Amino acid sequence: MRHQLAILTASLAMLFAAPTPALALDLTDAQKQVLAQAQSYLKTLETNLDLAISSVPAGTDKPTGSKARLAKMRLDQAKAYIAPAEEALADLPADDEGVQGARARLDTAKAKAQAFDDRLAGKTATAKPETKPAESAPKTPAAKTPAADPNAKVRLGYQQEDLLKAARFNLNQVDGYNKSLYELVNQIQGVENKDTVDHRKLVQALNTISEAKRKAGFANDSLVQLPANGQGVEEEQTRLDSARANTKGAEDYLTPIHTRLQQVINPANYPNFRADLERIRGLSSMFGSTYVFQSDRPAAADVYKQAPAAKQELIRIAQTYQLLMIQQTEQGKQIEGAGNGMLSNHAEFLALAEQQRQSLPGEIREHMGEANQYAEQAVNEKKPLFFTGGIPQRMDWVDDKFALYEVLDTENAPALGKEIEQFKASLKQRQKALSDLIIEQNRLAPDRYTGADKKTLIKKASDRWLDYEPKAKILKVVMPIEQWKRSPKWTYSNGTWYFSDTSKIQAHVIVQHDKKLAVIRPVNLWIDHTSQDKLTANSVYDIDDELQPNEFVLLKNVK
Repeated sequence: MRHQLAILTASLAMLFAAPTPALALDLTDAQKQVLAQAQSYLKTLETNLDLAISSVPAGTDKPTGSKARLAKMRLDQAKAYIAPAEEALADLPADDEGVQGARARLDTAKAKAQAFDDRLAGKTATAKPETKPAESAPKTPAAKTPAADPNAKVRLGYQQEDLLKAARFNLNQVDGYNKSLYELVNQIQGVENKDTVDHRKLVQALNTISEAKRKAGFANDSLVQLPANGQGVEEEQTRLDSARANTKGAEDYLTPIHTRLQQVINPANYPNFRADLERIRGLSSMFGSTYVFQSDRPAAADVYKQAPAAKQELIRIAQTYQLLMIQQTEQGKQIEGAGNGMLSNHAEFLALAEQQRQSLPGEIREHMGEANQYAEQAVNEKKPLFFTGGIPQRMDWVDDKFALYEVLDTENAPALGKEIEQFKASLKQRQKALSDLIIEQNRLAPDRYTGADKKTLIKKASDRWLDYEPKAKILKVVMPIEQWKRSPKWTYSNGTWYFSDTSKIQAHVIVQHDKKLAVIRPVNLWIDHTSQDKLTANSVYDIDDELQPNEFVLLKNVK
């Protein structure tokens, strides 16, 4: 087997090393279409070039005035099709006979155009026909009447003159249409990415082409009624042929670009548009909710975590719909508006986050200082209510602000976190000294919620706590918050964006602890708006967590 592999390897090496004659492959259908388009450009180029040259017969002086302008205009119209012909031939196989023929025609036309351009510019001298001195003719017998010249032009009747005028009128309009088409073709040729050309201009151009064809048809209807050798008929017929060639050349160049642009702006080609637009609007709203820096800093922390991924998502969406924005379609305008709004909100949110990063440590330490003063006064003056009012309030502020700060400043937050934990431990020690007094002063929170679903929520909270503690004796359920708090948001995880839309409210489940005391067990209730408003509940604290004095209430105070 090893020897067979070696022989095969050697044979392959010899095969690849041996020169092989190049094989000419047939053009694919797509390549044939490109070649046909190139040949159409060449035909238009050659027709216009011949027309331009014929306007200044050989042997004449350098043209001036209107004749020079006409010749130059026709030459420029012809040269406009050099670039598209070259572009079409550029990627075609050079060894194909049809391609070789087209390249030869293009080279010939380019040389011919350059020579005529030089002639119009006076760079080449044109020899005048030599004139010989008149020789005295020998006297001959009287000549016979010559036969009629078959190339002589016949004079048109007045009705025929009207037809010729009508043809000229229509051809003048066609020339005007072709001039605007030529200008557009010339403009588009300078655009590297044709997908950025305004699709409306292409729609207008195709309408112009249709109108040019219609007017050329009117001109043809007039000319076919005239004798071919009628005075002025041949010239107008030549104009008609040239005009039709110009229109056809513009149509051949502009139609593929128009077809491509219609695909670019076709909404069906953007199946994720609605989802992307809703995401960018959702992110914009999320970063625009700057009030969370004051009202719900943990929520602000969640939004801040999404900032890098949100910026990348904005870039992705902008790149996906860039052409729609350039084309200013309705979809493009919607994406652009939502994207600009999101970018502005994102920048403002990060600026406010930086302000919070700088100010939060001082604010947190200020709250701990106030809580410390209350604790000292509570212990010294036997004022247990400080541990159920002012102190918990300050520590809630501390927790709320630190939840944001530890996300904003990952380098310095751990040190401040240790400082907070040490302070909480000292508060707990001082609170123990007043435990009995604190419990004696504790009261249930007011029952503020009045929603129609209150009974359902109370049962849900009670059932949830019974899942934790099946034998629990539930005395009462209090709902101290008046309204639900709704939080729609986008979260990026493992390469995917997830949308969540929940509402939250809290219930206090009052559970008998012993013959003297009850315990306040907070339970959070959630509604998932993305899942048919499904209702769930979960306990704020675990059943094994150490109970603090402010979580107890005397049974006699459970009313």
